[in-house]
Amino acid sequence: MQIKNSLIIILFSLAALLLNACGTSSVRQPSKPRVDPEVSQAAQLYQNRQYSQAATLYRQLADQSTGSRRSLMLLMSADSWLRDLQYHEVESTLALVNPQSLSADEDLRYRLIQAEMKLSDNQPDAALSLLGNPPAQDSLADLQQRYYHYKAEAYLQKQDIVNRALQLIQLERFMVSSQQRLQIQLEILNELVRVDTHTLNQSNIQADMITAGWLELSRLARGFRRDPQGLIGPYKEWRSLYPDHRALPELMSNFYAQQQQQQLEIDKIAVLLPESGPYSKAAAAIRDGILAAWFAADGSTRHEIQFYDSSNLDQIWPQVNKAAEQGADIIIGPLDKQAVTQLARAGNLPVPVLALNQVLTDTIMPRDLYQYSLSPEDEARQVAERAWNKGLSYPGVLVPDNALGLRLLDAFSERWQSLSGESVSSVRYPAGSTDISAAVIQLLNIREVPTGSGDSRPQQMSAVDFVFAIGNPTLIRQVRPMLQYNYAGKLPVFATSSGWDGSVSHEASFDVKGVELPDIPWLVDEGNGLLSRSTINGHFPASKGQYARLYPMGMDAYNLLPHLRSLENSKTGTLQGQTGVLYMDQNQHIHRLLTWISLAQPPLVLGVSSHAGMSQTQYMPPGLPQ
Repeated sequence: MQIKNSLIIILFSLAALLLNACGTSSVRQPSKPRVDPEVSQAAQLYQNRQYSQAATLYRQLADQSTGSRRSLMLLMSADSWLRDLQYHEVESTLALVNPQSLSADEDLRYRLIQAEMKLSDNQPDAALSLLGNPPAQDSLADLQQRYYHYKAEAYLQKQDIVNRALQLIQLERFMVSSQQRLQIQLEILNELVRVDTHTLNQSNIQADMITAGWLELSRLARGFRRDPQGLIGPYKEWRSLYPDHRALPELMSNFYAQQQQQQLEIDKIAVLLPESGPYSKAAAAIRDGILAAWFAADGSTRHEIQFYDSSNLDQIWPQVNKAAEQGADIIIGPLDKQAVTQLARAGNLPVPVLALNQVLTDTIMPRDLYQYSLSPEDEARQVAERAWNKGLSYPGVLVPDNALGLRLLDAFSERWQSLSGESVSSVRYPAGSTDISAAVIQLLNIREVPTGSGDSRPQQMSAVDFVFAIGNPTLIRQVRPMLQYNYAGKLPVFATSSGWDGSVSHEASFDVKGVELPDIPWLVDEGNGLLSRSTINGHFPASKGQYARLYPMGMDAYNLLPHLRSLENSKTGTLQGQTGVLYMDQNQHIHRLLTWISLAQPPLVLGVSSHAGMSQTQYMPPGLPQ
């Protein structure tokens, strides 16, 4: 989720912009404000999303002003540049602001802009640090609203469900219309229902009556999730305990309607995986991951499982029908892309299917076909988004000249062009090559330049300001030394998960230090739970090998099943999985937001990927443009 595209567009109150003639302080609610036509014009440009024009005009007004008025005009200019995604302009404008001279609201506005910058770069901890303690109750309402929205977004990036819900509770106070209140109240309740009672009890929440009411209501909703009639009595008692609670009368009926639409009733699962052939070892890893998730599940989510051998591609459709006839409510598999294509062209399926590969066809996909894979294209797109968020402009891509390499190049190039409007420089190296030094030199357009002392030195002639290298660990290890040798060692280097094998040796750490790549959280998380890497490695020694990432894929395939409808019906829904933060697109493909690491010994975890296509907050404050 890139905050720059997904955050709500905040329009500042015009009253906050109308400063008194002396220019020494802002007027919060002037009885007869003197409307400055140029300020009004800038505000209108902002409202019309003409951000660069608004930023320029605000800057002109700042240059004509002094004191508090100048500070506010600079902050408005910076905020306008931020909406226009011009991060360098934001930074240069904020540099003109003296933080020591700001009023409380101006200081809050200053920190909000900085926090949004950090969220754009997927740095939730830095954003939370900037946001600090809650604003004063007499702060402008739009600033308070923005504050709690950003805190909720930061905790979403951290996948901290409890604290996200607590911020949404605070944010809900600023919702005016019943529709907005209902929308965010459903979001609060859905988030809290995802948290088990034990976790809530261990959270040490300092709850006022409103928050306590939400916590208790979530316990009731969780306990009577499939029994709305059974909730009637306890809900009446809850209302008597919390008579002033803000929960709308229609909240629970909407909650149950949503649950009915989103929940799949599952008693028995069929799994179609090949037991022989080229994919049998990969299938075995996925099977073990499914079984690990089954053992880790509690009684209510431990469903009956039956496995079917899908080695014979001619029998895929008969097996799907057979599984349905034998009582399966849902199917995991098949794995082979040809088999998935058969189902994609089937028209209708007897039961929902979570296929373990992804295809696109020229026909309409079956309503109940969902597709999930560890798509390397997701990684390439997230490299483009991370580089763009860092303010980089000119990518140079090193790619193997084979089908997979060209697929990743296409995915990266398409995403980069959608973000920047610019094309990508790339160099293909022979597939199977063990030396990419020539490709690096070609990418940088290295020329020997005289130094003036009779010698010469290599110099980069291309405009490339970062390198995206696609290759195995041996090849990725060569990139940074080659850049350093050619006096381009400061160029950032990105790779995909294929660039490392889950660990960095002491020897290799000197060559790959600082290379950034996205990978599944299971591989870098040092947890010790039932599904952690250390536990799985202990029970399944083969999980340390080349199929390591397929074990958590099996876990996620099992745990995804009851959430498929929910993810399908929500533009913003996510599920924290072992292979990433999972979400679904309009084609019912499951995608992953991956964990970014910087290669070192040990690897440095940087945070979770953002994604421009995911708008996390669905409400829109009153009076703001849709």
